[in-house]
Amino acid sequence: HVRSRRQRQMCIRDSLDIGNQYEIVKIIKSLKKESKTIILTTHSPDIIEALGGKVGIVSEDGTFKIGEYKDMISERTFYEIYKVPVKKYFSQDLRDSVLAIDWENSND
Repeated sequence: HVRSRRQRQMCIRDSLDIGNQYEIVKIIKSLKKESKTIILTTHSPDIIEALGGKVGIVSEDGTFKIGEYKDMISERTFYEIYKVPVKKYFSQDLRDSVLAIDWENSND
């Protein structure tokens, strides 16, 4: 006996303005509360940090790493995968962070 579940799919472009990114993150968080599995592709580490959970990162040469977002969204991991120096900046209360290219330590 095989049961099929109805699956819903949502396609979201990464180039949304900040207001719509916020709305999408709220929707995805509500789906997570319903124990839904979310597969999201993004180039925005801040969205990954907002959502949490497991993360997979794939580089151009096919290098693939998977782990908890707190371990993956790091200066070391981004350098290992992309060979780009990044710096993690924290808010004053240390609750929020953002990754940015560390131009001072880049070769360009």
